[in-house]
Amino acid sequence: MNDDERRNFESEPYSDDAIFLRKCDEDAKDPVAQVPELDHYVETARSLARFERALH
Repeated sequence: MNDDERRNFESEPYSDDAIFLRKCDEDAKDPVAQVPELDHYVETARSLARFERALH
């Protein structure tokens, strides 16, 4: 990405989120990464589901 492309990308409203997502995607490729068990994420998923229902 050249400087103009970088500036254009960074001017997008969700560029920081896109960069964070890309980093997460790259980190997920680490075959020896220590990842919490699924139970670790259950309450977060439930909270997000409640929030989504509240929006509608």
